[in-house]
Amino acid sequence: KDGTDIKAVAEELESDPRLVNLCARVIDGVSSISSTINQFLELSLERQPQKDKRFSLREAAEKAAAEISFLADSRGVQVRVSTPDIQLCGSPDHFRRALVNILKNAVEACRMGEGQVKLSADVKDGKIHVRVTDNGMGIHEEPSRIFDPFYTTKDKGLGLGLPIVQKIVEEEFSGSLHVESPPGGGATVRIVLPAA
Repeated sequence: KDGTDIKAVAEELESDPRLVNLCARVIDGVSSISSTINQFLELSLERQPQKDKRFSLREAAEKAAAEISFLADSRGVQVRVSTPDIQLCGSPDHFRRALVNILKNAVEACRMGEGQVKLSADVKDGKIHVRVTDNGMGIHEEPSRIFDPFYTTKDKGLGLGLPIVQKIVEEEFSGSLHVESPPGGGATVRIVLPAA
C-alpha cells in the first residue's frame, strides 16, 4: 500500500544470501523463457518488404558490431567492420538483428583469445554482397542444415537464429543467404541483396 511491504521484502533479501541467489535464478529463468518466446515469434512472423524505408548498411553493421562487443571482448575475439556506405531498403532494425545473429555465431565459433571476425560488403554485378567471415572451427556438418529450425550443435540455444536470419533476408529484403566453410576451418556467411 505505502511501499512498506516492498521495503520489508528488500530488507529480508539483503539479509539472506540464499534468497538473493534464488531471485537471481528466477530472473535468469524468466529472461531465458522470454528470449525463447521472442525467437518463436520472430520465426512465425509474416514478413513484408518495406521498400519505403532506406537506411545505411554501414550504420546497421556498426550498431550490430557494438551490440555483440561485450560477447566478443569476453571471448578475446576481434570484430572489424569494413563496409561502404551503401543504402538499403527495408527495416534497419530487422537487418541489424540479422547481422547480430550472424556475428554472434561467428564470435562463438572462434577459439578464445584467437578469434578474428570481419563484416564486409561490396557491390558486384548489380548485387550487394554482405559477408561475415571468421577464423573459427568451421562448419563440419552439411552447411545447409544450419538453416533448419531447431538444428544446433551448441550446448545452449534452440537453433532458431539462422532460420530467423534467412527469413528476414529472403522475405523482407528479397535476398539470399549462403554459407561457405573451407576444409581448414573458418566460415563465411554471405547475404546477397538486390541493389537499392
